[in-house]
Amino acid sequence: MARGSYKVAGVIAGLLYVGMTVLLFKGPSFTTSGFGQEAVSVKCGSLIAVGWPSDGSFLDTESSTSWGDHITTDRNVGSAGRLGIARDCSERRDTYLAFMVVLAVPANILATLAILSRRDARRSLPVSRGQG
Repeated sequence: MARGSYKVAGVIAGLLYVGMTVLLFKGPSFTTSGFGQEAVSVKCGSLIAVGWPSDGSFLDTESSTSWGDHITTDRNVGSAGRLGIARDCSERRDTYLAFMVVLAVPANILATLAILSRRDARRSLPVSRGQG
């Protein structure tokens, strides 16, 4: 690897790590509506927040299920609607996690190449030969 290319590999690896961090902390959001009904905005919890207690969680007394995702609407979506929203949020978080795994492979390879190339560049100092 050329001397300057370790910097490029390091920058690309850094950008991939930033992308993975964004996916870890940013929760998915979407808008959904039933036929002839007003839209419902949903903000799902992030991957890092899943399973952590929060003030936004509440208990659905009909099915005794805890919800951590935020639903913005003036109408009642009911238990079936909440189950569908929870499923959709879970699927979107799974997609975020899959993207993180896909980004992790090239990020780690590029970071390793950058570190090894930089170390090799430091070792390749000119060596003088003794005269005979």
